[in-house]
Amino acid sequence: PQALNRSRDLLLGSASPLLVIHVAPDGDAVGSLLGLGWMLRALGRDPTLSCQDALPQQLDFLPGFGEATTEPAGRFDLLVALDCSDPQRLGAIGGLPAVEGLPLLNVDHHATNLLFGTVNLVDTQVVSTTHIVYHLLPLLGVGLDERIATWLLTGLVTDTRGFRTSNVTPDVASFILRRERAAITVIVEGLSTGLAVFQSVRTARVIVCFDSGNMLPVVQHIK
Repeated sequence: PQALNRSRDLLLGSASPLLVIHVAPDGDAVGSLLGLGWMLRALGRDPTLSCQDALPQQLDFLPGFGEATTEPAGRFDLLVALDCSDPQRLGAIGGLPAVEGLPLLNVDHHATNLLFGTVNLVDTQVVSTTHIVYHLLPLLGVGLDERIATWLLTGLVTDTRGFRTSNVTPDVASFILRRERAAITVIVEGLSTGLAVFQSVRTARVIVCFDSGNMLPVVQHIK
């Protein structure tokens, strides 16, 4: 709770934060970047979304995909590292003069995290960094809408290999619930992650429904 509250204070006290995800980004990193970025914009902040490497094209179905930059420029008052276990994972962006001396919010779920932030919002018990971002929603006073749910669900699905890893619990399923039941539409184009639910799908619309009485997702392919 203390780390969550300190994270909230850093984010609410920032006007122009720079959000950075790890090199060679995956679905959890991208979902966290876009989700938190939208949350901050909803609060009137002006975040810059960045990554040293281009975002993977198989995630271009995500709203806001084209807004991330590989060359952030401007003046920033906070650096937010998302899904990065150590500073080196930030790549060249972590060494930019514009970020020198900035307070650093480190948001991650990896057990190997080096706790390199001014504030470390690190929870190794959750399955994705998007799960941590989800817990910031009520603290920041932002509601869960379809776009935010889609970004967060992307991280959850990719980091659990389609809800197949051993750390998937009822809490993981309920994390995305809204009023006990939710239906999120995810447009998948050529995902190459090997997820069981997407193995035979090249271009599809996937509706993932969660029921509070069943932790397993119900997947329907819409033609």
